[in-house]
Amino acid sequence: MKILVTLIGIAALLFGCNKADSCRGIDCTSPPSVEISFRIIDSSGNNLIENETLTAEDIDLTDLETNVSNPPYIYENTALFNFPDGEHNYTLTVSDTTFNLAVTINEKPRDEGECCVTFQLNEFVLEGNEIMVGSEHIIDLLVD
Repeated sequence: MKILVTLIGIAALLFGCNKADSCRGIDCTSPPSVEISFRIIDSSGNNLIENETLTAEDIDLTDLETNVSNPPYIYENTALFNFPDGEHNYTLTVSDTTFNLAVTINEKPRDEGECCVTFQLNEFVLEGNEIMVGSEHIIDLLVD
């Protein structure tokens, strides 16, 4: 009888958990945005933030729909911006150089068993001076 009760208890534990139970206690604090960093370089390849030619005050991202200006966070010698969920058009101004930027961020489809909602970059169009992708989510901008 003890064995039967034990087996029923184990079966209830194995088959009685649902996704809500398996996600209990998991801290899902992902903001509805994606971070993208811009490394701003000159024609010699010098990082203009690293050598202190540029500061955060020299860089601005303006949402064209709301006309809200967003200064960057300077992180590891890059200008870091958080792009919110949705479709947005911006002007990115670095000193006297202007870039046009279109970004689309959407909720990433969750895999089965995944607890947290995350967001992904679906579209990124940057027009202006010479632009290179340094690595994932770091864009090199040539500014002279």
